[in-house]
Amino acid sequence: MTTPSSPPPDALPRVLGLGDAILFSIGIMIGSGIFRAPARVSAEVGDLTVILAIWVAGGLASIAGALVYAELASTYPRSGGDYHYLHAAFGPWAAFLFGWSKVLVVRPAVIAMIASVAGSYAMDACGVSGEGREATRVIVTIGFIVALSLFHLTGTTTGVRLHRVFTLCKLAGLLAIVAGGLLCGSAEVLASHAAAEPGVSRAWTLGAVLPAFLLVMGTYGGYGELAVVAGDVRRPERDLPRALLLGTLAVMAIYLAVVLSLHALLSPAEMSAALREKRQLATLAVERSCAGWFEAGGGRWIGSAVATLVVVSALGAANGLVLSGSRIAHAFGQDTPGWRFLGVLHAGTPRRAILFQMGWASTLVLYGHFEALLVFAGFGDWLLYSMTALALPLLRRKDPGRTRPYRAWLPLVFPVAFGASLLLFADTVYEFLSTQLPFWWVSPGLLALGPVYYALFVRGRRGA
Repeated sequence: MTTPSSPPPDALPRVLGLGDAILFSIGIMIGSGIFRAPARVSAEVGDLTVILAIWVAGGLASIAGALVYAELASTYPRSGGDYHYLHAAFGPWAAFLFGWSKVLVVRPAVIAMIASVAGSYAMDACGVSGEGREATRVIVTIGFIVALSLFHLTGTTTGVRLHRVFTLCKLAGLLAIVAGGLLCGSAEVLASHAAAEPGVSRAWTLGAVLPAFLLVMGTYGGYGELAVVAGDVRRPERDLPRALLLGTLAVMAIYLAVVLSLHALLSPAEMSAALREKRQLATLAVERSCAGWFEAGGGRWIGSAVATLVVVSALGAANGLVLSGSRIAHAFGQDTPGWRFLGVLHAGTPRRAILFQMGWASTLVLYGHFEALLVFAGFGDWLLYSMTALALPLLRRKDPGRTRPYRAWLPLVFPVAFGASLLLFADTVYEFLSTQLPFWWVSPGLLALGPVYYALFVRGRRGA
C-alpha cells in the first residue's frame, strides 16, 4: 500500500475551489433527515429549550469531528480520506478493512437507501399510488442512481456542477421554510413548546435526551466526506480546514433556524398529530405559512412541492456520496490485489469505480433489504470512524516533523469527536441486536470475508 507521504501514482485533477468545497460539505450533510427528525426529537423531549440544546450539542460534536478531519485532510491531502489516515496510524490492515467495508457494504447501501428515499418522495410528488407504486419506486430509484453516476462518468467538473445546483436548490427551499416561520410564526405557539406536557417531566432524563441526540447526530452525518475528496481540492492546505468548519457551521445555523421556524408555526399537538399520521412537518408549516392561498384551493400542490424539495435534498446528498464513494474505491483499488481495476483512471476520472458502485447500489435496491446491511455495517463503520479520531494524536506522535497547515485543539476536539463516534457505535450495536431484520446475515458475511481476504491475498504482498 502507498502511504500518505508518498506521491499518488495516479492523481486526480484538483478542480474544487473553496466555494465548491463548502457547498460539497453542506450538500452531503443536508439530506432528508432534517425533514423527519424535528418531529421525533420534539416527541422525545417536548421542552423547546432542551430541543434547541440538543441541536446545538449535535452541531458542536459535528464541528469537533470536522476539525479532526481539517487537520488530517490538510496534512495528508489525498483522495480516500480515512483510508490513508488509518493506514498511516495503524497500518495497512486498518486501511484495508475500512476500504473493504466501505466499497462492498456501507457506501453502496447508503446510496441505495438515500436514492430510495428520493424515489418514495418522487412517488408522493407525482401522486403515484396503488399496486404499481412499489415497482415504479424501484425503477425510479435505480434511475436516480444510474443518472447521478453517468453525470460523474463525464468528469469531476460535471459532477461538482450538478452538486452545486442540488445544494443551492435545497438551501432555497429550507430558507423558504425559515422565512415562513419569521413572517407567519407566532410567539405564542413558540412559547407553548416550553411547557409541552409530555416533555416537561422527562425532558432532562437520559432516556429522553440520548435517543433525541442520536437522531440529531444522524442529520449532521457526512461532515467528514469532504476529506475523502481532498485530492480533488485545488488548495487543500488552505481550503480544506476553512470549508470543513464553514460548511458544518452553516448546516448547524440552518438546522437551528428550521427547527425554530417549525416550532413557531406548529403547536405541540399539531407536531404530535403529524408524527402519528406520518405527515411531513414541512408540509404543515408551508400550509400554515400560505394559509390564504391554501384555503383558495392551492393547498393540494403544497404536499407535492415539499415532497419535491425532499427529493432534491436527498439526491443532492446521494450525488456527493457517489463522488466521495468512488474516491474510496479508487484508493482501495490502487493498493489491493484482485481489486486494482477500481484504481484505474480514465481521463482523470475513476470510471470503473463509479460503474462498480452504481451496479452494486442498484443491485441492493433490487435486493430490497439494504436496511439490514446498514444496521450491521453501521457499527463497524462508526468503530472505524472512532479509530480515525484516535489517529489524530497518534499521527502527531508518529509523524512529528510533518508540516500541519491546521492544528486542532486536541484537548477539546479529540475527546468530543472520539466520544461521539463511540456513542454512535454503541447505538448501532444496540439497534442491530434489538432489531429483527430479514437477511441480517448478509452484511456480517461480507464483512467477515474481509480479514480472510486480507490474510490470503493482501498481507505480505509487495506494495501492501
